[in-house]
Amino acid sequence: MKKFALVLVVLLLVASLFGCGGKKNSVNTDEDYYDEEGVREYVSLLQDKTFANGFNVRGLKVGIYNDPIENFTKYDSIDPNIHFDYEKGIAETPFWSLAQWSTRYPFHDMENSTYEIKNGQKTFNYKFTDMGNGVYHYDNQSKNVYVDTVTGEIELGLKGSECYKTDRVAGQEWPHLLIESSKLSIPTDPTPQSRVRNSDSIIVNMDCKLNSFVDNMGDRADPSLHSAVCMFYVFVSYKPTKSNVFTDMIWLGFTIFDNRTPFSPGMSCVDDPSSKQTATGKWIYNIPTTHFFDMDNNLYDDSGNMLFDKWAHINIDLYPYIEMALNDAQRGGCMVGATMKNLYINGTYFGFELPGNYDIDMSFKNFDITSNIVVEN
Repeated sequence: MKKFALVLVVLLLVASLFGCGGKKNSVNTDEDYYDEEGVREYVSLLQDKTFANGFNVRGLKVGIYNDPIENFTKYDSIDPNIHFDYEKGIAETPFWSLAQWSTRYPFHDMENSTYEIKNGQKTFNYKFTDMGNGVYHYDNQSKNVYVDTVTGEIELGLKGSECYKTDRVAGQEWPHLLIESSKLSIPTDPTPQSRVRNSDSIIVNMDCKLNSFVDNMGDRADPSLHSAVCMFYVFVSYKPTKSNVFTDMIWLGFTIFDNRTPFSPGMSCVDDPSSKQTATGKWIYNIPTTHFFDMDNNLYDDSGNMLFDKWAHINIDLYPYIEMALNDAQRGGCMVGATMKNLYINGTYFGFELPGNYDIDMSFKNFDITSNIVVEN
């Protein structure tokens, strides 16, 4: 018996030295079993939460009318390699991008080399103002961005009145102004917090405020064609085992604001290429806004009128909706081969889409996406 006890002690000592039976590493590879035991903490998926390193500015992509000003060709139309760095010469690559799809006036024409004559005045594509105390303003004919690099508060404004010459028709492009990042995880070295299987909760927090809204359509608006929406999405991406790339994705998110209703319904469908030329063909899953907004916490009052200059708070756990979205996507022929074990959150965006002629301005603060994962003691 004494010999057996001695052998057992030796075996336990060897196991402790070489990791057998001990706590598993939380290295996030395709094969690793992720230990469910231990301390769970919420870990952010975001970097540079105050936008201190500025933005990579993306191009116009596709114009609404393909006028000369919408075809600014000095730089590549999708990723022109322009860094809005508050004119400080910041060398670090931005975590965030600024997307300006179909907004007519190219933010990245920093020399204002293209223009139109409107009301006897030249239009402008770029203007920068240092407001002091870490606050900066980028402005052009159709849009503006205020950034507080101390607090992380950001204000976005987009004018459909400057983008549209006529009311939008079916199949026509529409303006977008988005803050986005595809750097929450990279397929060759994904972070533990970005892997869905490692988490039991993925929380989105954000405060939002409606600053102004102008309806330029009135009775001409067709709600099936014309709207002003502020959207939030994460990219739930599929990485096959041993793959070094993400091969498919789901747009999982929700509506923050919709000029047609205080409460937006859910939606689960493919991003239909017939809706516009730049549709992605990927699955979209929208969570109903009643899952985080109510009559006391909304951008509308209880009479259905828009509320201005009042902060509303968003706090929602995305985790329960990921499997629902995956099941719907696969029934629709998307995300073939994906399981909950090989899904990652690798990107996010929020901002405006204007399929209608509306002018909108909103502010956002305290934005974060956190995943509840086991961390080392």
